[in-house]
Amino acid sequence: MAIIFVLIFIIGIFFGSFSTLALYRIPLKMNITHERSFCPNCNHKLGALDLVPLLSYVFLGGKCRYCKEKISPRYFCIELLFGMIAILFFGLVLKISGGIDVFSLFYFLGVMIIFEVLFLFIGVLLKKKM
Repeated sequence: MAIIFVLIFIIGIFFGSFSTLALYRIPLKMNITHERSFCPNCNHKLGALDLVPLLSYVFLGGKCRYCKEKISPRYFCIELLFGMIAILFFGLVLKISGGIDVFSLFYFLGVMIIFEVLFLFIGVLLKKKM
């Protein structure tokens, strides 16, 4: 069961990683699906090892591998928040459904997608007001 919760946490941090990308790009009217990620400081396109949620931030000391500029801890915090929320939501789905089955997994993913959309909607609105 612990392995399942680790996998759910990993799913959550990838949702969080997408959230950070979208919160940066949507207000700038940039594409969120077809352009590679890049450093917001030096615009260098990031490699695969630079894109591992949470771990890249930790191993690079919160700095860009290329320009060595500090990366906002907001990225790390949002990814971690989504990982913890994924575990919480999955625990609630297990409690409601009584066990793990295909329905509960789809229900979990649906809840995560709805949370993602609400998070992005509120985040973009708040960013526009700043």
